[in-house]
Amino acid sequence: MALFDKKKKQDTAERKRVKLTDPAILRKEGVLARARILEIESKPSAGGSIVDPAYYCTLRLEVLVDYDEPYVVKVQQRLSKSILGLITGDYIVAPVWIDPKDLSRVAVDVTAGQIEHAPAD
Repeated sequence: MALFDKKKKQDTAERKRVKLTDPAILRKEGVLARARILEIESKPSAGGSIVDPAYYCTLRLEVLVDYDEPYVVKVQQRLSKSILGLITGDYIVAPVWIDPKDLSRVAVDVTAGQIEHAPAD
């Protein structure tokens, strides 16, 4: 019984774990989509420049895929202050890359398309 309990706890932890994503990796084998930014938490991170410092961000996204129902995912990504400013606000929809083998791996990539202001629900 203990073996199955341990496996169940590991599976639960996996589902709760936030994925760290890199758009450079997903650009190669990912699928381009859009995501509505639901929530952003950020804290200063190493890297970036004096003018445009980097932030370690946790983003809650509603991924809008043309061929399927929207879904919500939480990811972590390093973003520069200037990009963070572009995607902060109400009802922002940004381009994202999705790993087709693991839909929980999503990365915001503002260079892949336009940032839109979506109408309120």
